Amino acid sequence: MKYYFTLIGLVLYFSSTLQAQIFPESAYVNPQTNDLGDPISNGMDANGSLQGPWYYQTTDGQIRALQIFTDNELLSTSICLDDNQHWINLAEVNTNQAQVDALKNSIVAQFDAISLDNSKLIFIYKSEQGEWTIHLFGNYDHPTLVKSTILTFLNAQSIQNNFYGFIQ
Repeated sequence: MKYYFTLIGLVLYFSSTLQAQIFPESAYVNPQTNDLGDPISNGMDANGSLQGPWYYQTTDGQIRALQIFTDNELLSTSICLDDNQHWINLAEVNTNQAQVDALKNSIVAQFDAISLDNSKLIFIYKSEQGEWTIHLFGNYDHPTLVKSTILTFLNAQSIQNNFYGFIQ
């Protein structure tokens, strides 16, 4: 029964919590509860504030993102880079919003097949070794084509290693 109320709470409070996170609703993992029915992940308190760990899945159903909240305040964001469960805390990785915005504008301008809106999110990461990781969150018509198109584009760019960005 608590699971049912949690789902109703998610629907009712989604609009008020949208500003607290950037992941599209379709990427949310269903709330997990303990034996007593209390949420242990993707949970909200009675006031609709996000609490604890929130997991997000990519278009292929893999859990690849984790955000930790306390009273709707985002404390940290971590991304799982691969199937070996290699997680990174994004606070420890470089980002440059101007560079991310320029990449977004270039990607949208060059590839008509990639239309971005609030229902889609692309995570890009370039490791210290210069290897790219791309995760798609949300609904894409052709996710494999989108990833390969973006990867080809990124390989032609001069971007520092140990860099990440969210493109939405």
